[in-house]
Amino acid sequence: MAMEKNVCNQTTTTPLKSQSSNTNSNTAISNENCYTTQTLASVLESLPYYYGCISREDAEWILYDEGCPNGMYLLRESGNDFVLSLCHHHSVLHYRINKLSNGDVSLQGLPNQTFSTPMELIETVDGLSCKPTKPLKSRYGKCLPPTHWKLSEETIREQLISKASNWGLTSEMMRENLDCDLHFSQNFSPLVLMLIIKSIHEIQPWYHYRLSRTEAERRIESSGHLDGKFLVRERDESSYAICLSHESRVKHYRIDILRRGICQSKMDQNLKV
Repeated sequence: MAMEKNVCNQTTTTPLKSQSSNTNSNTAISNENCYTTQTLASVLESLPYYYGCISREDAEWILYDEGCPNGMYLLRESGNDFVLSLCHHHSVLHYRINKLSNGDVSLQGLPNQTFSTPMELIETVDGLSCKPTKPLKSRYGKCLPPTHWKLSEETIREQLISKASNWGLTSEMMRENLDCDLHFSQNFSPLVLMLIIKSIHEIQPWYHYRLSRTEAERRIESSGHLDGKFLVRERDESSYAICLSHESRVKHYRIDILRRGICQSKMDQNLKV
């Protein structure tokens, strides 16, 4: 299967700074480190440009995938705050929106400008590099992040249900666990969330299962070289390789699965993988 443009992610980001540990006094809904009140959550749920608790990298991927024109933006949640991700000169700028103790919000660094909602702030705040004029409507499933490369949420659900027996679960048990509010994936049980994280790569269009180095190169070359085009292949039971097109050549980068379940990449191009 040839790897087309939709499996090419070429953005580079830097890690977020540590998040505030403040909590809201109202009833909160959480998604890992994301918190929002029940009342505000119901309002946000109706906003087409609100993406919930997605990462900085995911936000950039979504905006770059749409061309990143000046003024395009989306709203997301991060820790106890919101973040406005805004396109300006083909870059994505991230503005933290702090939640205040009285329920209002303000742009970080501009405490004298306070607003009743993030929506009001986006419309009227001064101090942004450009005015947010193009809200990007969400067309991705919000139960799972856009690292799933535009696979529909239903496709992902059905694939996971079909794998239930491999994990010692019945289809009914898996279906119940996947029946969640589309904005807040914390409704997954810990077991199912772990299984999703460990196996979701298997239904990605860039994943090619057990594949030799030679065959991986043949597939990329037959589909046409394009800088950033890639596939991921399984080397053996404890390692994978990213095969990346660069300057009409295929480079291979090894990924080892460590005992504690995390991945470690080896970027030495001289390694035989």
